Amino acid sequence: MKMVSQSDEILFTAHIKFDKASEMYYGYLPNLPAAQTFALNLDELYKNLNEVLNLCLEELSAEEISNAQSHFIGTALLRVKK
Repeated sequence: MKMVSQSDEILFTAHIKFDKASEMYYGYLPNLPAAQTFALNLDELYKNLNEVLNLCLEELSAEEISNAQSHFIGTALLRVKK
């Protein structure tokens, strides 16, 4: 298995929600406020998010890109008694 170095790829966290009113998926990158899009299905949404991300990255300096990288680790489901 090849290890991926930081120079090979940059990770960004996308938040994805389903909007009941429009019946569309909404995706955005919290570290890049301009990177957001809607789509009718998840495949289209991922494609759109990649396009928007690439457009945003063209306008940012190397330092801005470094600062916008994701440091997201994961989520946890916590159970609490009522």
